[in-house]
Amino acid sequence: MLHIINHFPIEAAELDHTAFGDTIVLTDNAVYAVKQNNEIHKLFKQALKRLNCFVLGSDMKARGLNTDEIVNGVSIIDEIDYEDIADESIAVRSWN
Repeated sequence: MLHIINHFPIEAAELDHTAFGDTIVLTDNAVYAVKQNNEIHKLFKQALKRLNCFVLGSDMKARGLNTDEIVNGVSIIDEIDYEDIADESIAVRSWN
């Protein structure tokens, strides 16, 4: 399942609704969730053990985040990659 999250902060309960192997794409303000040394990054480090996590590069750039500021294991994607991931997903859940 694909989970699209666009807000920050992200609640632990939202990640609890994911299953092993699910994919998360972080857009808009949700990109802050994978910034190292913020209050939620430890939660994401744990989630990366069981989830595929992507962040939209254009949203990172718009918010002044650099690639060296994000948690290891998170992949940066562009809009075309985002569309491909969505097209390949059987089910999509959007968290607003």
